[in-house]
Amino acid sequence: MRSFARAIVFLLSAAVTGCIVATGHTGPWHCETAADCESGEKCQGSSGYGVCAPADACTYDGDCDNGRVCIDTHCKHPECTSSDTSACGSYACNVSTYTCYRSCSQPFECAPTFACGASSCQPAKCTGTAFDCKSYTYASDCTSAQGCSWSSAPPCHGGSACPTLGTPLACAAQTGCSWALPCSGTPVKCDTLPDDAACSAAQGCHWGS
Repeated sequence: MRSFARAIVFLLSAAVTGCIVATGHTGPWHCETAADCESGEKCQGSSGYGVCAPADACTYDGDCDNGRVCIDTHCKHPECTSSDTSACGSYACNVSTYTCYRSCSQPFECAPTFACGASSCQPAKCTGTAFDCKSYTYASDCTSAQGCSWSSAPPCHGGSACPTLGTPLACAAQTGCSWALPCSGTPVKCDTLPDDAACSAAQGCHWGS
């Protein structure tokens, strides 16, 4: 009688195991190739020592394809990368999360031609005592040059009070002020020209970025 009971238990265990294999595995399922996994899964890990995982699962960027990267253990298309920051505008790409910065507190959080001011990345220019400071249009070039410094250029220009106005609306409401990027160029006098017309007429100067 005891032998018969053991046989029944063995048969039931085999039946349950067969059902799990037939209908899908639970928990980590070791594999050598994707053929060992269910449809829609892949064999992730070292050759011969992998586990079946969802097709979009990842540990490293190398686990992903089609331009995707590993974000929170899933292969996703990034907002930006270190080589493609086109979606970020005036901000830099946070390469640890593959997303654009939305505000700034440090210079590296801004795009190369912008500077961090009032928690936002603003148009910037290179200034200083050296004659060629104004020729630098990237922060890295400017800050590495002796006698030059990189700083945000207030986009509201005109009278003495204009640079303190931080929004296009406030700037436009102030008589004599206009919201635009400053005049820049290689001649030292470029940044002293007050408007687009005077800037465009001066040789070597240009208005805007």
